[in-house]
Amino acid sequence: MAAPKGNQYAVGNPNSGRPPKYDEAYLEIEAADLLSFADKEDSTSIYQFVNPKEYNVDQLTDFCKRSEVFCHALKKAKARIGYNREKKVHENKFNYGIQQRAAGIYDSLLHDYEDSLKVREAELKRSIQPELSPESLVQIAAVMDQIQTTRQKA
Repeated sequence: MAAPKGNQYAVGNPNSGRPPKYDEAYLEIEAADLLSFADKEDSTSIYQFVNPKEYNVDQLTDFCKRSEVFCHALKKAKARIGYNREKKVHENKFNYGIQQRAAGIYDSLLHDYEDSLKVREAELKRSIQPELSPESLVQIAAVMDQIQTTRQKA
C-alpha cells in the first residue's frame, strides 16, 4: 500500500521511510549514562540499567554495532559491574551462587580462562584414555582434583 498523498514521514531520511529512533547522538548520551550507572556501588547488573529504559537488553549489541562510543562504554560498564559484584561477594553482601552463574558475562578474563580449562581437561582425557590400568585411574583422579582446585582458586 502506498503512502498517502503528501506524506512527510520520510523527509530527510532517504534510505527508508522510518527515521531511526536511536541515532548516534542518543547512543553517546546513553553511553555516558551507562558509565555513570556502572560507577555506582550498588550497580550489580546491566538489567538494572536497561529496565527503566524503553529498549531491552537484546538491543545493546545492536547499539554496539552502530556506535563505537557505546560499545566501548558497554565493555567498561561490564568490567565495572563485575568488579562491584566481586567486591560484594567478598564483603558477604552478595550471594556467591548468583555471582558465579553470571560471572562470565561481566568478567571476560574469567570467561577465557574457563574456556582454556575446558580445552586442557579434554586434552588430558584424550591423552590418558587409552591406558586404563588402576594406576591410570588414580592419575586421572589426581588430575581432575588438580583442575577442580585450580577452578576454585580462580
